[in-house]
Amino acid sequence: MMRLMPWRRLILAMLAMIFVVSCQKGPRPVGQIAVSGEAELEVDADEILFTIYIREFYEEERTEFREGRQLRTLGPNIMILERQLFEQLKDKFKIPEEDIVLENGSTTTIHWGSVRSERPLASRTYTVTVRSVDLSNAILNMTLPSQASVRLRELRYSKIDEFKLEVKRLALDNAKVRADNLASGFGKVIGLIFVSEEESRITQQQGDTGMVLMNASGLNEMRMKSDMMLMDSREEVSSSPVQWRKIRVSASVDAVFAVQ
Repeated sequence: MMRLMPWRRLILAMLAMIFVVSCQKGPRPVGQIAVSGEAELEVDADEILFTIYIREFYEEERTEFREGRQLRTLGPNIMILERQLFEQLKDKFKIPEEDIVLENGSTTTIHWGSVRSERPLASRTYTVTVRSVDLSNAILNMTLPSQASVRLRELRYSKIDEFKLEVKRLALDNAKVRADNLASGFGKVIGLIFVSEEESRITQQQGDTGMVLMNASGLNEMRMKSDMMLMDSREEVSSSPVQWRKIRVSASVDAVFAVQ
């Protein structure tokens, strides 16, 4: 049997010790940790959309009876009503023509018991976009003919896509903080492996701050007040300034981080 010289045994022992030490000092295996993150921010609307409705009407104060028939005098036709509306929107409020859009037009035959109107009454509905709170307040208080109304349709933010990305990044930052806290006992987070990309995880709605008072004219004034709005006071007339609701964006993400 071949026997190793003492100095060779010493060399082999030293090599074995170096191998063991190098294995102990090597990097620890990389693990994974899955967490979720949420974020929510609010932003002021910079585009306020209104629905303005105008309709031809019969003037009640000029009703008369002749030969047993009830005759009513027709008010201004739809072209005159439209011109009067545009004079306020374009000339007085300086709203660009491209921000005034005709959404709908129709005709309706009015009945008073068994008596029908002599001809159908025309109506039109417009969507008006304004970009100023002061101008929005003026729209709510504009002069409208009988049977006409103005109501808030929608609050928008022109850079909503960029704002949603900002909220999503904040949600991811919150997920990273959660991962750091969970990994602090056995390692540290060294990188991001996966993050969810579902757009359905980003939602948009009206915020809790701010209130809006709706104004409407004509016979349906009280009924036409939008149930989307709230008033600071229960009184019908309030002198307090109008506060517009903010737009709230919420986001949640699922993320997987590498831990070592």
